[in-house]
Amino acid sequence: MAALPSLPVTYGVPYKVKFGKSFSDRNNNAFHTISYDFKPMSVDYSKPARMRVSEDEVIVSVPNTQAESDDDVTQFRGGKKICQKECVLIINTKTKEATLERVINSVQLKVLR
Repeated sequence: MAALPSLPVTYGVPYKVKFGKSFSDRNNNAFHTISYDFKPMSVDYSKPARMRVSEDEVIVSVPNTQAESDDDVTQFRGGKKICQKECVLIINTKTKEATLERVINSVQLKVLR
């Protein structure tokens, strides 16, 4: 089993933690999580993916490594689910500050075959 990545912090050093703007201004600050059920070997991570969001679903198109055209992509699709009690911690290792932000939606993507 592969080792889990460690946190990008210096152990034993105190970090200042503050609440981010997503706690006070939900209209202009939103964080979302996206996860997927399958990661094909053919995905080219050096190229940007495309994401299309509608009222009730998200579609992500990721380019393939051996793509002959821009349409040669792996597509993922999933529905949005409102999060009530999830947050993300954004750590700035240079300033030794961390910002806690609310996660508004989570999206579980499944590969389209």
